[in-house]
Amino acid sequence: MFAELGRTGRQVSRIGLGLGLGGRSSRLSVVDGFREAVIAAIDSGVNHFDTAEIYGAGQSEEILGEFASELKDYGYVSTKISPSNFSAKELVGSVDRSLSRLRLEQIDLAYLHWPNPSIPIEETLAGASAALQSGKLQSLGLSNFPISGVKEIIETLGMGKITAIQCEYNLFDRSAEQDFIPFCKEMGIAFVAYSPLDQGRFCANPEQLEILEGIALSTGCTVAQLVLAWLAKKSPAFLIPATSSGA
Repeated sequence: MFAELGRTGRQVSRIGLGLGLGGRSSRLSVVDGFREAVIAAIDSGVNHFDTAEIYGAGQSEEILGEFASELKDYGYVSTKISPSNFSAKELVGSVDRSLSRLRLEQIDLAYLHWPNPSIPIEETLAGASAALQSGKLQSLGLSNFPISGVKEIIETLGMGKITAIQCEYNLFDRSAEQDFIPFCKEMGIAFVAYSPLDQGRFCANPEQLEILEGIALSTGCTVAQLVLAWLAKKSPAFLIPATSSGA
C-alpha cells in the first residue's frame, strides 16, 4: 500500500521500517537482526525507512547506509536532527555527518527531532533552510513538537515548507486523531506515526490483547499485522514500526 507523502510527489509505502535500535542512544555490539530487518523490508516492497543520528550514536544510519545502492532510486529515507545540533552551524554539520553515514548525496526528509527551547527556533530554521537550499535535504519535517510549535514554525517558514509531522500513534495513544491528523490533512502534510505497535505491547491491557489475539487467529494473521492494518485503515498515517528481526 503506497501513498504520496505530503505534497512531495513521492509514492511511499504506508507501512515502513523504523530503525530505532531498541531506543538505544549508544552503539550496539550485535546488529545483525537490524540488517536482516532492512533486507526483509526491501524484499517485501517497503521503501520507507526512518532513522536518526542519535539512534545507536549514528549506528542506525550506518546500517541503513550499507543498503544505499539498493535504496538510491527506490527508497525514501528519513532521519532526524538532534536538538543539540539546532544552532545554524551545527545543524548543517549534522546533515553532513548523516549524509556520510547514510552514503547518500541527499536526504529525502530530515526531521527536527525534539524542540530545543534554549536555541531560538529562527536560528534552527535558518540552518535548515540553508541545508534545503544546498540540496543536501529534499524536505523538512517536525518530530515530537506540540501542535502550537508546529503552527509557529509553519507561520515562520511559510506554507508548503514542512513535509511531514511525526509523533506517537497506536491503539493505546490515539490523541493524534484530535489534533495532528486533522491538521495534517487540512495542510497537505504527511502524518507519520512512530510506535504504532506501542513497542510490542499492542494495546492498553491484557483483556484488550486477548480480544486482538482472538480476531487475529480467526483472520489468519498476527496481532501486529492486525493492528497495523486497522491503524492504516482508520487513518491516513504512514506507520513506521520498529523491529530487530527479519522474520
